[in-house]
Amino acid sequence: MQSRQLNFFIHPDDLPEIEVFLREENALFIKQPTFEIANLYSDSIAFDDRHKFDTVFLVKADQANHVVTQWIAPQGYWLVDAQSSCAIQFSRGGLTKDGKKLNRARFYYTSFYYHEGERIEKPKEFVAWADRLKRKFRKRFMVPGAGVNGNYYSPRVEKILHQQQTGVHLSGWHIDIS
Repeated sequence: MQSRQLNFFIHPDDLPEIEVFLREENALFIKQPTFEIANLYSDSIAFDDRHKFDTVFLVKADQANHVVTQWIAPQGYWLVDAQSSCAIQFSRGGLTKDGKKLNRARFYYTSFYYHEGERIEKPKEFVAWADRLKRKFRKRFMVPGAGVNGNYYSPRVEKILHQQQTGVHLSGWHIDIS
């Protein structure tokens, strides 16, 4: 499975501008978990109380038929099959409930996967769109020259890092803030 990812830190206040950018790139949004398959797509990437996971899948509008979902009966919801779907997994990160940590965000997708021992290539159009979206996102929203230990951050996060004289936790998963 050839995976591609971009790890970064964004502030929740960055999400509205990111959503505008994603719409410009013809992305549809699928929040997780999904309780009604008929209402698979969401109007927004914003956090809400119904969708408890921090993950939103990004799907190019003309590739919506390349999304595979799985019914998780014990929990009573649907999940996107990240491996076989033509979708970018967007973990939004965000602040912990106590507001003391900013969790890392990321884009993650694969260009192929294996099914019953057979290598399955995802459509070249999807991979090209995902690569382009990741590159444009980094250029538009991440601080130039950032990328310490594979993590990038938005200007808002850079300001927090400087004001609080803090940095990314050794684990790489969060930034301690006060």
